[in-house]
Amino acid sequence: MALALSDQVYGAHPVVICLGSRRGDGESDVNFRGKTVVDKIAEAVRRNPFSVVVLEDIDEADMLVRGSIKRAMERGRLADSHGREISLGNVIFILTANWLPGNLNFSSNGIITLDEKKLASFASGGWQLKLSLSEKTAKRRASWLHDEDRATKPRKETGSLSFDLNEAADVEDDKADGSHNSSDLTVDHEEGQGLTNRLLSNSTSSSVPHELLNSVDDAIIFKPVDFGPIRRDISDFITKKFCSVIGDRVTIRIVDEALEKITSGVWIGRTGLEEWTEKALVPSLQQLKTRLPASEESSLVFQLELDSETCNRNNGDWLPSSVKVDVDDGF
Repeated sequence: MALALSDQVYGAHPVVICLGSRRGDGESDVNFRGKTVVDKIAEAVRRNPFSVVVLEDIDEADMLVRGSIKRAMERGRLADSHGREISLGNVIFILTANWLPGNLNFSSNGIITLDEKKLASFASGGWQLKLSLSEKTAKRRASWLHDEDRATKPRKETGSLSFDLNEAADVEDDKADGSHNSSDLTVDHEEGQGLTNRLLSNSTSSSVPHELLNSVDDAIIFKPVDFGPIRRDISDFITKKFCSVIGDRVTIRIVDEALEKITSGVWIGRTGLEEWTEKALVPSLQQLKTRLPASEESSLVFQLELDSETCNRNNGDWLPSSVKVDVDDGF
């Protein structure tokens, strides 16, 4: 959202400064060594007087930093550690916090919510996947092929999350026809002010100080992402790809631990599900198909699972570049 805003207003990327536990990530500029966080903000504004500045994890900043930011909001000028002031008149600040008021409960039964730290822990490491023979069964077709309740409308983009900032203009029309679009990620406009008031009233017992919340021009609350439907979509996509390559007399079962890893890798990685499937999984499926016996009275069930062996991957890759085929020729 900050990237889109910065591009529309200033035609440039936003300046991002992390105030929390991740403050060391990507901030190795030698010019910032020995300077305080407020000095970094002031220096960023001096370098980019017409810009969007994102202050991440404001809830983790110490009291001195929050006090300096609050005074800057009130005065329109920011003073660094040497007392030098700089005007903020042409800068848009976005403050982010990983926090939700306790009296705002968006969850429901069966919802699966994961933060980015957990997703990164799931996807990290040199994990590998393999296809192995699970069992033989008399059933000729997988049960999911007969499930009439399963949604038939495919997702347009399974491997990534996207939304249109202009969707807010059509909120009333969306509600009238009962459809759900990407703007559902944020609280509805009609409810926004009430939720912000509740956020402010509940902030005294939270990690987000009341005075900061009371000073901002507006607050946007993002609902937690439910990974249940995302996991199901990924599982369905892989299953259908398997059947399109192998055929319907052979079925696949995706082990939960493997699905968890794939979901995490797709969510936080740079490679989409469809791209990864074509590059890593389809060649293994084609290899498996050549090993299938010509005729089989009972259908075969394979499973996609984690392999005990590890694989090395390039920095930034969260998904394995290949899938091991762990079956004997002719079985």
